[in-house]
Amino acid sequence: MANMLFFLGLAAMPLADAVALFFISPSSSITLFSIIFLKEYVGPHR
Repeated sequence: MANMLFFLGLAAMPLADAVALFFISPSSSITLFSIIFLKEYVGPHR
């Protein structure tokens, strides 16, 4: 359900915004989950 709504939302956005969100979304969620679950230190370079 979440993936379907994500891609439907991308279809309604301007193309440049959708492409930027599509490329940034996985890396930001992986970084966030590594802080929460793995107790990793993430510095300003991330």
